[in-house]
Amino acid sequence: MTRHRPPSTAGGGLRPPAAPRIAALRLALLLALLVGLVSGLVGEARAHARLQAAEPARDAVLEAAPEAVRLVFNEPVAPLSVRWITPDGASREAASRVEGAVLVIEPPGDLAAGTHLVAWRVVSADGHPVGGTHVFSIGAPSAAQAPEATAGATAGAAALGRFLLTLALALGVGGAGYAVLVERGRVPRAALRVARAAALATLPAALVATLLHGADLVAAAPPALVSGRDLAAAWEAGVTSAFGRSALAAIAAGLLAALALGASRLAAYPAVGALALAGASYALFGHAATAPPRALAAAAVALHALLGLLWVGALPVLLAILVDRRAEAAAALARFSTVALVPALVLVATGAMLTVLQVAPAPEALGAGAYVPLLAAKVALVAGMLALAFVNRTRLAPALAHGRPRAHGRLRASLRAEVVLGVAALALVSSLRATPPPRAMAQAPVADARIELHLHGRLAMAQVSVIPGRAGANRFELALADADFAPLVPLEVTVALARPDIGIERVEARAVRAGEAFVVEALALPVAGSWDLRVEVLVTDFDREVLGGTLVLE
Repeated sequence: MTRHRPPSTAGGGLRPPAAPRIAALRLALLLALLVGLVSGLVGEARAHARLQAAEPARDAVLEAAPEAVRLVFNEPVAPLSVRWITPDGASREAASRVEGAVLVIEPPGDLAAGTHLVAWRVVSADGHPVGGTHVFSIGAPSAAQAPEATAGATAGAAALGRFLLTLALALGVGGAGYAVLVERGRVPRAALRVARAAALATLPAALVATLLHGADLVAAAPPALVSGRDLAAAWEAGVTSAFGRSALAAIAAGLLAALALGASRLAAYPAVGALALAGASYALFGHAATAPPRALAAAAVALHALLGLLWVGALPVLLAILVDRRAEAAAALARFSTVALVPALVLVATGAMLTVLQVAPAPEALGAGAYVPLLAAKVALVAGMLALAFVNRTRLAPALAHGRPRAHGRLRASLRAEVVLGVAALALVSSLRATPPPRAMAQAPVADARIELHLHGRLAMAQVSVIPGRAGANRFELALADADFAPLVPLEVTVALARPDIGIERVEARAVRAGEAFVVEALALPVAGSWDLRVEVLVTDFDREVLGGTLVLE
């Protein structure tokens, strides 16, 4: 009669392993806890702020200095920094205040004639910084315009910080969750020590990520952080931002995971709490969790993040069992396949749901920005992981169970490749969190389906109505006035638009007079986003005015 060997309890008297169905039940309870936690933590928020209009208009030429510069966004913002660059190249801080979704910037004293640049940086409702430079002239443009100010390339450092924190959460919290809830006493002690070290590394990783996020908020490049003033400003901005709350949840998750792994008997409850907090940390910051409906998006983000961390964290644990305990490798892979099937389906479903929430509001903006290419690369990496997992389940694991030659080596190589793909996917996720999605490109809806712009120049001004203000054919109605606000009837009016950022050259049409206005009936603008608008007004045979601005199409 064949005798069955009882399950191994190696690893210091740890409890016998739970059956796969018990592990699956624990995961189900964890998901329920996570949904409840996220529902209690999240509040209303939106996507990246986007500049919609400005007064005076970009590139406008004014007779006199404006009383204030008003920048209109599609949602409320909080100012981070505003600098005013005068025609002589001098730069100084400018006072600003917020009136709802309008940033009002006060000129710093008397303004000289010439071209002025206002470099602004604000934080949007989802915690991400947004910046730009507004340009206008007083009297006439400067002979040699000052170079356009930029906020500095700080987003890359912030994304690196988020990646390091995500990697620590995956190897520490995800690895602890799988080791405690599924494998328990079967995990080699060396693997447990590595997972515990990664869990404890969550603390310094979260502090570094918070500092780099704060540096991104205040536009301080990492070399500038050696300055005490810049360091303090970056740290304060990071801690008080939405990312600060996310980092705090990540730290708590790492400490709980370390507690679960360091107990004399692996503790299930701290492991469950660690996974729930790790998933919730991703719902507290970022544009993915702020898509309407807010509660659904936040819960989907938390669940998607939790399952992704658990998957990537489980792979090194499996690899350690495969290397150090070859006799138990086949059983461990069978348990992983049994427990991981439903979570893998949920991971794919939540990922698809989040993609729809980010893309559906603005499908015409799919070609704008880096979001879609990064998302496609992430999907390709996850598809590769799923393909490897399928091969492991259907071919390599059965071959190993039957003792076939070279099955063990092939399985190790497959798991290592899956780990590499998983880490690469985490890196792309960190970049996605700082990249505006297509829905952020969509302008807030206008009740009467039109966009109104006021363009002001030295000799003429124009009130421009764009109907319906969406990608496609648009009607332009222009009401013109001279510098004294009297109605103006010019010799010729031309409307021109361009999108040089995506290679669309100048699109123009001549306006025809219709009563007291000038009209372009159907100007085809096939792509949404920010268009450079120019209205060229031939006032007399010798005087031509060029009015400039930015038109943001839905």
